[in-house]
Amino acid sequence: VVHYLIEEIASSGIEEIVLITGPDRSQNLFQEYIDQEIKSSYKINFSFRTQRTPLGMLDALKHAPHDEAAAVLVGDDLLISSPPPLKKVIETFHRTQKPTIGLLKIPKEMAKYYGMAEVKKENKELKIINLIEKPQKLEDVPSDLSIFGRYIITPEIFSIIRKMDVETGREIFLPDAFQIYLQDGGTIYGQELKGDRFDAGSKAGLIKAQIYFGLKDKDLKHEILEFISYKLHLMNKTAQKRTKKRKLK
Repeated sequence: VVHYLIEEIASSGIEEIVLITGPDRSQNLFQEYIDQEIKSSYKINFSFRTQRTPLGMLDALKHAPHDEAAAVLVGDDLLISSPPPLKKVIETFHRTQKPTIGLLKIPKEMAKYYGMAEVKKENKELKIINLIEKPQKLEDVPSDLSIFGRYIITPEIFSIIRKMDVETGREIFLPDAFQIYLQDGGTIYGQELKGDRFDAGSKAGLIKAQIYFGLKDKDLKHEILEFISYKLHLMNKTAQKRTKKRKLK
């Protein structure tokens, strides 16, 4: 997942990445991985910061540089599109010079699993007027646009994040900081994205992503297709045997 995010970042024109890791061996593992697998392929400068305690995404962002706009990518969200989703979000930021959030249409029935955005058209842009985290009632769903894990945050958003208490025991999300910014009179825009989405934060979503990328790899495609075909054949034979037994009974 990290590799695909780095590909997206590089394809979007960014040349500096800050990786924020937990207080364990992960920084060494990432450092070794990037030195061996990444640096030779991409002209990107990498730096590392470490959280003393794993208190979530907002605490991680407190360890990031705060003096200029930055892109934030959530590894749970993978989107296959051309141009890359982050590049589209960056283009909107360049036009508006305001914090920008990636948005993706979903069925409203799925809204209870995602943060959702209420928007209005302003010229050709989508101006965000409200953000609702995982609305549980269908009547509370403001639109069919979910928050997708691609953000451009500005120093003003960083300032809000630094003041937020992340040790309350309640999970605080990055859109919570955006919502405070909205309530303080700030302006945020959204960029609707399109493509094949994978929720790599779930087991099924991660497996689907692995199958998708495996089938796109010419060296793996044939072997994976053979394996899937063989397993489907076995499953069909088992189902036929069970059906035959039920008929005999």
